[in-house]
Amino acid sequence: FQFAIVIGLNVAYVVDWALLPVGDDNPFLWMSHSFQMMLGFALIPAAILFICALFMPESPRFLAKSGKIEEAKAVLLGMRHGNQAEADAEFAEIDKVLHEPTGGFKDLLTFAKKPLIAALRLAFIAGSVIPHPNEGAAVGSTGWIENLQQDQVYAIIFGVVNVLATVVTVLIMNKISSYKKTLYLGAVIMGVFSALFVVQVNTGILPPVGAIVLVCLYIVGFAFSWGPVMWNIIGEIFPLSVRGVGASIGAAANWFSNFTVMSIFGIIILKDGDGVAQHVDYGFGLFAVGCVLAIIFTAVVVPETKNRSLEDIEEGFRSQKQGAGDNIAFGAIVTVLTIGTLGALLAPALGFATPVFAWGLITVCALGFIVAIIATKTLNK
Repeated sequence: FQFAIVIGLNVAYVVDWALLPVGDDNPFLWMSHSFQMMLGFALIPAAILFICALFMPESPRFLAKSGKIEEAKAVLLGMRHGNQAEADAEFAEIDKVLHEPTGGFKDLLTFAKKPLIAALRLAFIAGSVIPHPNEGAAVGSTGWIENLQQDQVYAIIFGVVNVLATVVTVLIMNKISSYKKTLYLGAVIMGVFSALFVVQVNTGILPPVGAIVLVCLYIVGFAFSWGPVMWNIIGEIFPLSVRGVGASIGAAANWFSNFTVMSIFGIIILKDGDGVAQHVDYGFGLFAVGCVLAIIFTAVVVPETKNRSLEDIEEGFRSQKQGAGDNIAFGAIVTVLTIGTLGALLAPALGFATPVFAWGLITVCALGFIVAIIATKTLNK
């Protein structure tokens, strides 16, 4: 899933770069047209996705729940490469919870609250960033166009690194012994190289290409850990009866966080009249702090799901004590998502998209996560 995402991102970077205005008498008029073409080309992957989805097998758990037992066993057998014993064993575990009623939002807020909290936090922390230009800086500057083209080249470089790192991850995923340890390692790598990037920007201790290398190493840290593993865990931690709605909310939270983090980052690094980003080091400093929070959060909330059946994970959550800490943590995390999304959405429209506002939004979100972590750790004993 993550591999498909990064391939799509990099294709988009290349298409965007190819459609940017070059040597035109009125580049800004052409840019308006090129943005329409960029969005229009999105029809192609959408059509491919639609056609491929027609040939996709149903989930064996969905088939079993729908009474299509033999079809479910056939899909499981294919997933287990023809190993009948493994397929039968997994179906036996599915059958244990087969007749539980399908749940909805109400069930998510009762017995499935713990996995929901974990999913929302994972999705928010895993939000990614693509710096974008400040619209107001474009007026009358051909230098702005040149810098935008240069930024797009960098985006392609970072995208290629992301794809290559994800390919390696796909090849070694089955050899990873622990998802939690992988998240720890990824957060450490991203935190270290974010901090080194800040040092590089402020000291110039490395050659200019050093900053590009540090960002690439940061991307590698994300590509083998928080990128793919987050999706694995979100797909595994919810009980069967609410897995569909729970995983959907987790995915939505991830895209909301992408929007929030990208918007806040864009406000902080407002570009000057020539399209040169300012204070990029501030953004990577935030990433470093976020990595520290990610490590703490993983230790406190995220369960180990590697080499465990979905039914065993569900039983583990059901056996945990629930208390006031869960309610406070859930409230804090929803508040963070709401304030972050609305703040990033309304700031440009209301005219207060300033660095000061962005820092205030970041502070509120960080405090919300800290409250959620403390509540989970101390109030459910």
